[in-house]
This record gives sequence, C-alpha cells and structure tokens, in this order.
Amino acid sequence: MKKSDYKNHLDRIKCSDEFKTKMETILSAEPDGEYADSVSHVEYAPKVNWSKWGAFAASAVLITGLCGLAVINLKGGIDSSMMSSDIETSSDIETEISEYRIALSVMGEYSKPDGHYTSFGALPDDAVKEIMTAIKEFTPADDTRYLNNTKSEALTLTIRGAESYTLNIDSNGCLYIDRDGEKSTEYNAFDLYKSLCGIIAKYLPYCDWNCIVGNIGQGTGRRLSEAFANHIDEFEIIDNYDADETEMRFFSSGSFGGVIKPDGSFRILYDNEKQSVCFRSSPEFYEEVYSGVTNQLSEKISSTKALFYTSSQGQSNYNFSVQDTELLPLCEAVEKLKWMVHYNGERPSSAFYGVNTLEISTDGTIIYDSQSNITYTAENQDTSIITDTLEEIVNSDKTAKLLKMIVDSENLTSTIEGNVEFYYTCYVNDEAYYLGGTGYTVCDVKNKCQYTTIENDTDSYYGEFIMQKGEWQYKEWGRQILNINGNNTDERVSEGGLFFNLSVIAYENIRRSLYDYIRNMVVIDNNSLIYETENGITSGFIASDFQSVFFELDKRGNIVLFDIYSAKNPKELELHFKLGDKLGDGEYNGIKYDSEIAIPEINIAEN
Repeated sequence: MKKSDYKNHLDRIKCSDEFKTKMETILSAEPDGEYADSVSHVEYAPKVNWSKWGAFAASAVLITGLCGLAVINLKGGIDSSMMSSDIETSSDIETEISEYRIALSVMGEYSKPDGHYTSFGALPDDAVKEIMTAIKEFTPADDTRYLNNTKSEALTLTIRGAESYTLNIDSNGCLYIDRDGEKSTEYNAFDLYKSLCGIIAKYLPYCDWNCIVGNIGQGTGRRLSEAFANHIDEFEIIDNYDADETEMRFFSSGSFGGVIKPDGSFRILYDNEKQSVCFRSSPEFYEEVYSGVTNQLSEKISSTKALFYTSSQGQSNYNFSVQDTELLPLCEAVEKLKWMVHYNGERPSSAFYGVNTLEISTDGTIIYDSQSNITYTAENQDTSIITDTLEEIVNSDKTAKLLKMIVDSENLTSTIEGNVEFYYTCYVNDEAYYLGGTGYTVCDVKNKCQYTTIENDTDSYYGEFIMQKGEWQYKEWGRQILNINGNNTDERVSEGGLFFNLSVIAYENIRRSLYDYIRNMVVIDNNSLIYETENGITSGFIASDFQSVFFELDKRGNIVLFDIYSAKNPKELELHFKLGDKLGDGEYNGIKYDSEIAIPEINIAEN
C-alpha cells in the first residue's frame, strides 16, 4: 500500500466535512450550551500520584511555535528560531494555553474492515493544558522518514484558539497538521504519540462521553456518559490494580480501550494495551457501566420485528426470516443472563439467528454485533432460555418452521442408506428423455459423497453412479442415460467422463431443491403451503400456476418423498424421489440412519 493511500484514507475518515462540522459545533459551544456538561476542570481525589503523570508533560514531544504551532512551517518545515519566541515566562505560557480548546477523535487500524473512528468530543481544560504544553515543547526527530504500516492507528486533535488547525498523528509517529485543507510536512513524532496517548488516557473518564460517535455507538456513549457523570467524584488514580478474569471490556476504539471489574475499579488502556491508567470507583459504577454496554442488546432487539436465520453448509447458503413478530420475549431472555463483553471477539459459526445488526449463535452463548464489532458471551450459564425463545419464534411461523426443519436435518443425520425410487425428465434439444427406476443409495451427508444404483426393467438398463466432492462418475450405463447427456445413441461416453446431469439425484441437491421450492413458491410468490405432521411424518403440498410439489419428511427432517408435477399437465411427473416405505412413528422401512458405511471405490467400466 502506498503512503498516500493510507493518508488519504485517514483524511477521509478523520477530516471529512461532516467530522469538521461536528467538531466546530462542539468547540464553539458556549458553557451553557448543548455541550455544557463537558468537564472543564478535574477535581482529583487527594491520593492522586502526581509524580507519575508529571513525567508525561516533561517527556512529551510535539510541535512548538508561535501561538501553539507556529514552529510548523507549511512551506519549508521546522524553523527552530521561532520556538517560543513570543513567550517569555511560564505565566505567559499558562495564559496562552488556557485560550485553547481541543476535540479528540481516534481511528482504528486501517487494515481492519470497519475502519472505525470514535469522537470523544471536547477534552477537559486540564487535558488541554498538558497537551498544549507538550506541543510547545516538541522537537521533531532528525529522521523524518515515514514508517509505512497499514496497521497504524491515529489521533486527530481539532484545536481552536489563538489559531486553529487539525493535528493528525498515527502510531507510527507520522505527524502533520491541516490548516483549512493545506497540509504541513510530515514529521517524526513517535515518542510524542505515546506521550499524548498517556495524557489522553488519564483524562478520558472526564470527557463528555455523550458526544461519542463511531464504533462505540451513540446509545452506549449516552449511557456511559451518565455513569461517568454520576460517579466522577469517586474516581481516584491508583498504582495497584490486579487484572483478572472478572474484567469486562466496556469500550475499545483505536488506540484506547477500557476494562472494569465488579468492584468498580477500571483501567483505560493505551499503547497497544501494554500500558494503562488505573482508577478506583464503586460497585455501583460497575453496574451502571455494565448496563450501559449491554442494554443496547435489548434496544436493538426491541427496535425491530424481524428474526432471520442463516446457515452455511458447504457451498449452500440457507436463509429465511420471520417477519412482523414480537421479539419482547427474546429481550427478556437476554436480560436474564450475565454477558461478558469482548471487542473484536469471535462471531457465531456457520449457523446463527439475526436480529437487527446482532448475530445470535444457535446455542445462545454468543451474540455478535456487526455494527460495533462487539461480542457478548454468556459463559458457564444455562442459555436454554435463549434457544427455547428463538425456537418458539420460528415455530410461530408455519413456513419458517418447515424451512428450519429441512436446514437442520443435515446436522441431525450423518449417513442415510436405503432403497430408492427415482424418475427424472430431461430435455435435450426440446426432446424429452427419461431416466428412472428402482435401486439403492448410500449417502455420506457430512462428506458430500454418494453411491446410487438405478435399474429399469422396462428399458433394460442398469446404472451405477458414484459422487465424490459433488461430482458424479458412472460405472455402468444404459442407452437412455447417454441420451440424457445429449450424446448420439451409438456413441460411448469417454472413460472417466463426468455425469453432470445426474446431480439431481444427489441427496444434498434434493434437500436444496425442496428448500428453494418452498422459499420461492411460498415466501416470494405467496403461493399457499399446506402440511401436517402425523406419527412423526410431515406431509405437505405446494401449488403454483406452473408446478405442484408434494413432499414428506421424517421426524429428523430428512426428505423421504419429493415429487414435482407440471401444473399444465398434472399427469406429467418431472421428478420423483422416494426413500424406503412409510412405516410410522417418523420412520421409514428400508432406511438406515447413522450407520457405518463406505462409498465403493470408483471402478470405471471399460468401453
């Protein structure tokens, strides 16, 4: 990636017109205006270890010059003769710095797909003083080469005061400023980046979290703002903090993160989470923060009336939805569990329920928010309240219930073997050819393998077919089979040739076909679906202007009958597939499930 590509991305994320307008609004607000709740001065508890934080200002290295950043010469680089030329005393520096206001925004790693950023609004006055002091004392490194690393994170400081500009610095140390779209030379400020992160981490608890936008989300930001405001007098910087498994992450954005323990003590993380500022607070603060992060689950669930289901099985993707449904029971179920919060955590596996931007695992232990990239886990808890509620919602919709039964059947049965009846009509150059008869099939559902024989006494042919990895080959063939592939009846198919048309007899394709017929004819085209379950056997019927479909499922959802008729000619059977004979209690005679089977070796017959 070129350096300019990265920089343009950072400019687009960090310095868009929308972003600049929002920062201008925050920074120009009067004390009694919309952002009056921002903390202007931090009243610290008596036990603050000031010596620890004095080092940040002393070691901070940024940009210096007249009126805060006059040292940056946009045309020619740094002019050291201009450093603090108009400032004679420390009181002058204090007065000068007090005129500034700074709004903070951070951007996550460029390499991550979300490319998220978060704005923390206006920083407290104490933070501004430390940051501006660091700016005035900055001396750039001699090596101004830019270390190109697409994994870098960035800070954007929108500064308003005696002069106004935007300062951008990333975790590689690349720094430049922007005055009304005119960018300065890039400078090496790697040490400064770490120092600024340490200063900011110290003051983040005192920011106006209500202004937060970006990957944290405004709703969560508002609740966190209330929690921090309610307990701000309790915060005390501490040196001793024992990290353990009880820590819950309550935010993560770019260079910063936050974790909190049930006793209310918390850490603001920075420097790739290798360093942190630790605070003491109360258990009540923890409860409010926890609610602030997890309540968005209920908000997102209650704000919609649709439940989706998605399952990826090999190359097949199944998805359907339950529309206009009441999800309040799901909200209540979620609220009864204790959720751990993980940023950039795992997502549910190949199958999950979807509500709004949430993905809920089928066992109810994982909820992933694709909008905020947050994973919630219910560890070591009984999540049946979640799974039972989801099942009730799906079962409330007759079509969704049937589709779910068909999709889940692949996970409930590993192998199927038994007697088979199969008839198929194939058209070659508008001429109909027929393949059909009785035989035997062995299906390895998990590994997508199948062995099938078909014998037709009327036409005196016998076919023996093997599918491996979704491709069919033949061992023996008959005259009609050659016609189906469009070959001349007097020609033989070359040895080892693929028998692509016979994919219709693959059991996984039978399952997919029935699923698609139900979804397309009922869900999309609004044709009626009739089915009932008796003695474990589900029998159903769908009819449209073009086709009629009959089907039967056993108690596991496996397809044991699948017939397609032409609506124009009700007697024309386009496809017939049948396994075994109906026995009752959800079982079929002549079918074996989950037995130890082996697909025969391919032994292509000689011409």
